[in-house]
Amino acid sequence: MEYLAHIAEDGRTQTVAEHLDGTGKLCAGFAAAFGAEEQGRYIGLAHDIGKCSAAFQERLKGGRVVDHATAGAFECAKADAIWAAGCVAGHHGGLPDFGNLANDASNSPTLYGRLHKAIEGKIPQYQLPQPLERIPQPNHFGKSDMDASFVVRMLYSCLVDADYLDTEEFMTGRNHTSGNCDSIERLLEKLKQYIEPWQNPENELNRKRCEVLHECLKGDRKEQGIYTLTVPTGGGKTIASIAFALTHALARGMSRIIYVIPYTSIIEQTADVFRRIFGDQNVVEHHSNAEYEIPEDGDSKQYTKTGAVENWNA
Repeated sequence: MEYLAHIAEDGRTQTVAEHLDGTGKLCAGFAAAFGAEEQGRYIGLAHDIGKCSAAFQERLKGGRVVDHATAGAFECAKADAIWAAGCVAGHHGGLPDFGNLANDASNSPTLYGRLHKAIEGKIPQYQLPQPLERIPQPNHFGKSDMDASFVVRMLYSCLVDADYLDTEEFMTGRNHTSGNCDSIERLLEKLKQYIEPWQNPENELNRKRCEVLHECLKGDRKEQGIYTLTVPTGGGKTIASIAFALTHALARGMSRIIYVIPYTSIIEQTADVFRRIFGDQNVVEHHSNAEYEIPEDGDSKQYTKTGAVENWNA
């Protein structure tokens, strides 16, 4: 029997096998950034196993809502991948509290409660599209509980994004354009073009600003770690800090800069500066005033309450 994962409004169908394969590839690509490509593919291939059931196929025709996530979590747990079971179990409802293996009954919302639910046969019967093999734990497991917790959350985030993107691509019939931006190397070139006119300062204040900036442009010489930049107001910290970030990221093979700032007004001001330097497509502004819409042409636009408009390939 060919099990379906989605049916589009125009009648097109996507099989569970197609959706698992697409999600697995995307999730693997996302997780490769922190050395967990194999584990990312694994949870992508496991997440919707429960859709291979008669109950879910009826759901696609308008039937009642069914639990399709616990099946994949159960298969992961049987393969001793409890970290994967947590990601799979929560890929729609949120990463669950793992709970207590000995005490959580099948009516508990914890991961172990849901696994007991599967053991007791209280989820729809399903067919395995392919066996789930045992897989090594992700890197950093065993170092500390905090490290393991962080890696699980990262993998969970990769799975949720991959699932939504593969589904969106099928339902809309459009390829998603996430990552359609300039490389770190190209961004650094744009920054150097922007600061070129500053290289011959004519007063003491600008000479001091250039000294700070030139020191930050040596970020490629620094090892990864935590650094501080202490400069008085008006000393050019915005440009100097992004100069350090870009040179350091390029030298260390990093793919993006995350710039975290207090106060919405300062975020908006800083984002405006970065858009002037790097172009709209290279800046994603995220805060309570930022709203994104996808018009019919597929090009995403950002509208903020302050009236700023930014093109963003989402």
